[in-house]
This record gives sequence, C-alpha cells and structure tokens, in this order.
Amino acid sequence: MKHWSEIRTTYFVAQTGSISGAARALGVHRATILRHLDVIEHELGAKVFLRDGKGYQLTELGEDLLRVAKLTDEQFNDFARRAKSQQGELEGEFILTSLDALAHLLMPAVQLFSQKHPKIRIRWLTSAELMKLEYG
Repeated sequence: MKHWSEIRTTYFVAQTGSISGAARALGVHRATILRHLDVIEHELGAKVFLRDGKGYQLTELGEDLLRVAKLTDEQFNDFARRAKSQQGELEGEFILTSLDALAHLLMPAVQLFSQKHPKIRIRWLTSAELMKLEYG
C-alpha cells in the first residue's frame, strides 16, 4: 500500500482514541488527521472507525489494519535504532597489500585510519612479489 502516512495516522488515532490525541502525538493539525482517515477509508473502500459519542472505535477492518500498522511501526522504530547505533561506524576486516618499499610511506595513513575506525581489524601484507588478489 502506498499510504504509509495515512496508515500511521490511523494507528495513532486507534492508540489515543481520538483525533486530537493523534494530532498531538504526530505534531499535526486535526484537519490532517481527518484527511488521512478519509484517504485510507477511500483507498480500502470501507470504514476503519465507527464514530460515536465515545470517540473512534475500530471496525473489524480497522483491527486488522491496526495489527499490521503496529507491527510495521515497531519494525521501523527497530530499524531506526539499529541505524543510529551504527551511524558512521565501520567494522570488520580490511586487507591491505603493498610493496615492501612503500610500507614506510603508507604507515602514517594506516595508523590514522586505524585510530578513526577502531572496530576495523587491518591485515597488512607487504611483499616484493606479485600478489594475485583474485585468489585471496
């Protein structure tokens, strides 16, 4: 479905039980919430909420949509946490090959790289012989 914003809005209306609560939680105007609900109900071709004196009650379709939206929201939040924790951090193994004669010229750059990226393990292979990288 191409209407994630509207689904997310529906999720917040269900969580808070009101248009105003969803608007506050999402930091948008009430009119935006109402427009999103209209769009999602038009897209689905059915009502997601029953509107009565008690507020907004989910229909059976709304309950289904809520399950999907909740799971999707949790996955997005989990992804965002993982992305933030890895932000700018490189890790793993880095294999550098060079000629023996160039090692003294490359050493300052390798040391600087190692300081900037402490989670990277550097394997530095130097030799005067030709190394065939395609064979590892």
